Amino acid sequence: MHRAEPSLSPYPPSPVAICVEGLAQEASRTAPATGIAVPPSALHADRTMLLSPGYVFNRSLTGGALSMQLERSFSLADDPADRENGAALSSSNHLLDRVPPDERARMDDRLEPVLLEAGQVLYEPGQPLTHVFLPLTGMISLVAVMSDGRTAEGMTIGREGAAGLSASGYVDDAFNRYVVQLPGSGYRVKAEDFEDLVDESVEFCSAVTRWREVMVRMSLQSVACNALHTVRQRLARWILTTHDRTETDRLPLKQEFLAEMLGVKRNAVNIVAREFLSIGAIEYKRGKISVINPDLLREESCECYALIRGEISKLFTQPPSSECED
Repeated sequence: MHRAEPSLSPYPPSPVAICVEGLAQEASRTAPATGIAVPPSALHADRTMLLSPGYVFNRSLTGGALSMQLERSFSLADDPADRENGAALSSSNHLLDRVPPDERARMDDRLEPVLLEAGQVLYEPGQPLTHVFLPLTGMISLVAVMSDGRTAEGMTIGREGAAGLSASGYVDDAFNRYVVQLPGSGYRVKAEDFEDLVDESVEFCSAVTRWREVMVRMSLQSVACNALHTVRQRLARWILTTHDRTETDRLPLKQEFLAEMLGVKRNAVNIVAREFLSIGAIEYKRGKISVINPDLLREESCECYALIRGEISKLFTQPPSSECED
């Protein structure tokens, strides 16, 4: 069940159906570092299967036949209540949504559907950015990794944008670790093909240009947030951001994971989570946070949540950028 405040969210929900037919011929295309590939025709075929977030394909070939099983990787739908309350995938990436249908049809042969597994590392620092990822659902985090192993999240990317491209367009290796924090599906595009797509479509060029600017603003705001705001404020912001992108009130967020993203000790997260529990903002049980009162979390959050949310909302309402006009 979707929340009653759709006007506040820049992430409108819609279902995605992924076809299981014909995957046997594509099994060899699976690449552990870059997602589980699904044939390009799969999202447009008649025989389809609706997936819930957290489910991934476990595929094996036996005697030429495909044996496929859906496994839970990091499921948002561990019980019937979750599945009844909005655990369907979204099929919308907002950068692609800006492209007119006739131009989008010409893009399809370069868009490779993939399933992304929670915890999957797409890039480590210094690795070449060979593909750009356009999430349909789930969330990818860019994480700064220190020499002593400590980490802190720099930004999160969902279906509002793309991961694997630099803000300038001229950097071809990863500066951060790119890791799937919430499972889902999306497209990946070879880096050179992505730039060709940008050159071929004024609308897509405009959307990507604005997204690159949003990335810069998110990075700068994240620096200020980590330096100036309390763990309490930053945890509230992180929960709200995840809440926006998953379209469900039940979030699979363990304290160890939250501590890693915020760059603090687990005990600090535990203390704040208990405080949020005591005021009725959340419930916390077995590694899942249930958002009970998002308004209370907004009151607890720092200003960065509203600022970034506003930047993302503007991304999809502004006219095409003059930089991309012929």
